[in-house]
Amino acid sequence: MKALFLVLFVSFLTVSHGGRHGSGILDYDINVTEGRVRFLQRIQSNMYDNVVYYHNPKHNDISETNMIQDFTRGLQISCWTDLRECFIGDIDKTIYPDPGTTIQSIGHMWSRGINSINGDKTSKTLKYWIVNGTEITDFVFLGSQLREFVTRFQFPLYPIGFLSKDAEFITGKICM
Repeated sequence: MKALFLVLFVSFLTVSHGGRHGSGILDYDINVTEGRVRFLQRIQSNMYDNVVYYHNPKHNDISETNMIQDFTRGLQISCWTDLRECFIGDIDKTIYPDPGTTIQSIGHMWSRGINSINGDKTSKTLKYWIVNGTEITDFVFLGSQLREFVTRFQFPLYPIGFLSKDAEFITGKICM
């Protein structure tokens, strides 16, 4: 999980940008280097629907993840390919205040000619979470964007809650 948030934090930098004229959708591809591994992270923002999507491929010992944030509902869903599970929780507004700020940060770096990210120059933001309930099977409350996203994977969806920085781990598994 810590690596997911590292990669998402890194996602404020970009290498290429493409927009779909009149659609309100902006696509960004980011070349990321972590250690000796290079990979491409994709970020897509739909400003009309107030949604941001992230794809982080499998790299090093980090699982492939897909995440969507719906800022209208204040919810995000992350789907982990290796786990074959999806998780839903509140958007952490300290990291992601709104889609405009996220995309503005990306656009600002892109306009300055920063075209790749080196893991040696980034900082880590660690967030821990815990499954906080049973599988969610009724997706009506999600709205169309989140519902389409989670049904595309056909993985079970579990609610999560974020843990405080001083939480102690007694048992369980930590996913990366």
